[in-house]
Amino acid sequence: ALSELDLNLRESQSAIPRSQIDALGVLPPYRRLLNRMIEILCEDGILIRAGDRFEVGQLPIGNAASKWQTLIDEHPAYKVELTLLGRCGESLAKILTGRSGALELLFPGGSFEEAEHLYEASPFAQTFNSMVEQAIRLALANLKDGETVHVLEIGAGTGGTSAYVLPVLPS
Repeated sequence: ALSELDLNLRESQSAIPRSQIDALGVLPPYRRLLNRMIEILCEDGILIRAGDRFEVGQLPIGNAASKWQTLIDEHPAYKVELTLLGRCGESLAKILTGRSGALELLFPGGSFEEAEHLYEASPFAQTFNSMVEQAIRLALANLKDGETVHVLEIGAGTGGTSAYVLPVLPS
């Protein structure tokens, strides 16, 4: 994304002034994200903060696209997550500058299929949704006769967590 925004990181490059990063055309709502991305590059030693500028440190070896494909090949259970990551990564510069919308990346063609898998069937979703389900089961087990339960659902994007919780709630 930074390369596409004309911030090309090369080991032979002179220091990058903060003003050059601020002039990348990133929309105000995404500047905090850009700053966090720069912090991550510093944490990883790719950029080195030197006052109000940055020096290029140790660049990663290899091609990001081939590393991404290797991850998909080696971890097929995470294919949906990695596919989403790849699609978003390829379009990040367009999102940051407002040339593209994020919703189309998350819901390609308006489809919720990948999102539903991500929030219901992916390994991380199964783990966390099962934990929520167990917490609800424990809370219900401690109810006294005649007590009622009120549930407030916040978010409700694809209903991934609801699919785990609704079956354990009393009718």
